[in-house]
Amino acid sequence: MSYLAHAPFNTFFALHLSNAGYESSSIGLLIAFGVILEIVLFIYGGNVVKTISLTHLFALCFSVGTVRWVLVGWYAQSLWIVIFTQLLHCVTFALFHIAAIEQVRRLFPEVYLSQGQACYGGLAVGLGGGLGAVLAGYAWDAYGDAWTFTGASIASALGLMVLLLSWKKMSEVAQ
Repeated sequence: MSYLAHAPFNTFFALHLSNAGYESSSIGLLIAFGVILEIVLFIYGGNVVKTISLTHLFALCFSVGTVRWVLVGWYAQSLWIVIFTQLLHCVTFALFHIAAIEQVRRLFPEVYLSQGQACYGGLAVGLGGGLGAVLAGYAWDAYGDAWTFTGASIASALGLMVLLLSWKKMSEVAQ
């Protein structure tokens, strides 16, 4: 769900900011800011998965995504809100990816780890991102930019709900 929710951002964020009145150079700087924060988290965030439950990390990522996409969709005219949402990029993208790769590492024995990562890449990134991009394109044409990002927020909220329901179900089974 995370990659599906990121699809409007990956596909239309620059256009959305342009529609909100930003110059091309400002858009490039804002995108670069988010990428730099993402790289910093990739460099220093690996130990996070050793100290915090993956379920809690995924819940954080989906919760932040739910808020981030609404802010991006409806408040892009405010530079400070856009900067804030770009700060959140390292959580919704990088932290999610770090946690997901760690989950794959835990689920697959060492000899099958590359196949596990390939499945993750194909299903989550490929299928999720591809389906999200197609849906975002239709939503953009039918409902406009703010509602497209609201759809991304709903996808994040659905991801959080599925996570929490499965977490509750697994807790019940363990008892």
